[in-house]
Parts: sequence; C-alpha cells; structure tokens
Amino acid sequence: VLESADDAAVPDERARRVAAEHGVWVATASFAGSTGGGYARAAGGSGIWSPAGEPVVRAGTGVGEVVAADLR
Repeated sequence: VLESADDAAVPDERARRVAAEHGVWVATASFAGSTGGGYARAAGGSGIWSPAGEPVVRAGTGVGEVVAADLR
C-alpha cells in the first residue's frame, strides 16, 4: 500500500478490521520513505495482524525495514 505519513492510521485500521471481521491473518507491505512522485513521506508500517485483529509484528517508518512472523 502507499499512504502518506499523515494518513498512516488508514492501512493499520483497515488491516485490523479485515482480520477481526473475517478471522483471517492479514499482512500488508506499506511503502516507506519518499516516492519522489508526490509523497515526501510515505507511511511505512508494514505488518502482520492475527485473526483476532491484533498486530503481531510491525515495521517502523524506515526504508528497508522488514518484518516476519511464524503463523503456526
């Protein structure tokens, strides 16, 4: 996803809601840094949410941050 830093809560809330409403794991990859095409600061914050809607792991806003989780 690509969201401005000012709207960082949008993909976070969407992932939480989808996971909880449907009882599924949700993973998002969110662009961080500057796109050079209109987003001076993208939100970052890639993450994985449990079927209960809880964040399991979250990346920060830094370029190149990677997260992983064991979904067993």
